[in-house]
Amino acid sequence: MYKQLLSVLLASSFLNLQNVYAATDFSATIEYIGSVKSVTPMTITVEKNGASTQCQLPCDVGSEDSFTNTTPDTIVVKMKLETADQAELTLTPKSKMHFENQDGKFIPVLDVGVTHVEVPETTSGEKKFKFFIKTKSATMGVRGTEFVVQESESGETQINTLKGEVGMAKDLSEFNEEKGKSPKWTKIAAGSAGYWSRGESRIKEVKEFNRDSFRKQLKEKHPSFMKAVEKRLELQQKAREVHRDNKQVKRQSNRDGRQERRDERRENRPMNNGSSKEKMFENKKPSHSSGHRDDIKKVREQYFTPKFERKKDNGSNYLQQQKRR
Repeated sequence: MYKQLLSVLLASSFLNLQNVYAATDFSATIEYIGSVKSVTPMTITVEKNGASTQCQLPCDVGSEDSFTNTTPDTIVVKMKLETADQAELTLTPKSKMHFENQDGKFIPVLDVGVTHVEVPETTSGEKKFKFFIKTKSATMGVRGTEFVVQESESGETQINTLKGEVGMAKDLSEFNEEKGKSPKWTKIAAGSAGYWSRGESRIKEVKEFNRDSFRKQLKEKHPSFMKAVEKRLELQQKAREVHRDNKQVKRQSNRDGRQERRDERRENRPMNNGSSKEKMFENKKPSHSSGHRDDIKKVREQYFTPKFERKKDNGSNYLQQQKRR
């Protein structure tokens, strides 16, 4: 009976741990960053388990949740990554997105609309994909880049890479690379655009585009969206500059500290008789009398002249004596 009770308790605690893990690890925060102001709080429509509710921003959503940007302006979705970085997805009004938990990964899926995605670059040089985003047609893998995804009602996916590179494939399984085999995903480098049609097994087309013209077109079509994107990018650039300046100041401070310790060790370095320079001048401080020059000369001969050059009392050179022997 005790064994059965213990097994029931362990099973219940395991289920509770699973619930806590799902609640803490698979979550994202949605914030309103638009320029349109309102007296009442901004809300979005969140659908969970078939039930639709209004969630006041900022709002936390979890796995298997779906939401629609019902605000009159732009929102941003902030997601924590496994590398302790944060991915930011900026969404236009009327965009719809939901989340999936696939192979232990919390993946956003853009159902319809436009999103600007920025993922910090990997500083360790690791080539592993650390962020994925899906549409109804394709899956994108990211290491660290900036790109724009557009999904139409008919399921046509367009991705424009602005910085770095993005991998594009049919589903998540094609990103499992094997040694000695070519990857199944297609690389979309900076300045290139990829197109994928719904129901197709391979990418439709990859072609180059002008990034300045593309930004201008987006600004004409979604002015508030691009304004919010540019503002966020400017703030992030300033934060990176402050971080870089702080690192340089810290590095210079460490250099100065090491130099001071070197100088201190050099000043207190023992002489031939085991005493330091400070102790030497404390014990052998020349007097300011008529014979102070002779005292200084004796100190110099005793402490600063190499042994083989020191002269004995009889005036003969020590090195010459050694040669005679």
